[in-house]
Amino acid sequence: MKFLPSPPVVSAAISGFVVGIVVTLALNGSFATGQKSAVPTATLVPATTVDEAQLIGQLYKIADHQLGPSPDAKHSRLLTLWVSTPRGYPAASTLPVSPGDTVRIGFQLYDNPLGPSWRLRSAKADVFGLLKSLYTSNLPVYNVELTGSFFPKRGSPVVIRRAVETFMPETVAQRIPWKRWGRDHEGQVWDELTFKYVNPRFA
Repeated sequence: MKFLPSPPVVSAAISGFVVGIVVTLALNGSFATGQKSAVPTATLVPATTVDEAQLIGQLYKIADHQLGPSPDAKHSRLLTLWVSTPRGYPAASTLPVSPGDTVRIGFQLYDNPLGPSWRLRSAKADVFGLLKSLYTSNLPVYNVELTGSFFPKRGSPVVIRRAVETFMPETVAQRIPWKRWGRDHEGQVWDELTFKYVNPRFA
């Protein structure tokens, strides 16, 4: 004769099973609320007493590391980096960086044997990588302007000093969860840029 559990035992087992399902659904976010969950607001670092010279030095290291060496491995792909103070603000480097400031970076774009469309893909990856590294640096970075220059193989007459130009304002950067977004969000960040230009000779 098989042993039949008493009602309290069965009730406890069922309750435990139901609780397990509820916890699992909660952890997986499977409960439908009828509304999409809002993307958490990204909070940028507030203005600090980091002066311009210190900021540029730290940003240079971050951008240089993100971009890596040039194709010939003899130089950095990072060409220029400076902080621009908007009109109406004193330009002295001893003052704290203010929310109106723009970090301006010039860098070398990669060539690609597969053609212009692949060159543009690589450029978008550069833009995303630079923006993410800057906005997750715990430095007072607000607006960011990026300019990519194209230097093809040696001997080619085609040199495009402004092949790709982009601008990311602080108001947009605040809305992007930079730490959660990865390479699969490159297109979304590109679409969020308030200004983007691609020279037709580049892509």
